[in-house]
Amino acid sequence: MTQKPVPESGGAGAFRHRLRKVRFTVDARIAHGTMTVGDLLALKPGSVVRSSGAPGGEIVLCSGRVRLATAEAVVEEGRLSLRVEDVGMPGD
Repeated sequence: MTQKPVPESGGAGAFRHRLRKVRFTVDARIAHGTMTVGDLLALKPGSVVRSSGAPGGEIVLCSGRVRLATAEAVVEEGRLSLRVEDVGMPGD
C-alpha cells in the first residue's frame, strides 16, 4: 500500500488528512416500529418483533443521530454484512 503525501499544514486538505484516523461508532438501523411495555417485558428467545418497514427495505447507517449512508444487507463469507449504496444525507 502506498502512503499518500501529507498535505502542507493548514487548509482543508491537511484537516481532512488528520480526520482519516478518527474512530466513531456506526449503527445500522435495520428495522423500526413500536411496541407496548407489556410486549417488551414479554420478550424471550425466539420472540418475533414486528417492524413497520418492508422486508428488504433500506438500511440506514448512522453515527448518533447523524445519517451517514444507506445500505443493503448481504451475506459475505457466512457473515451478515452491509453494502453501502448511497453516502450522504437525503437531498445532498
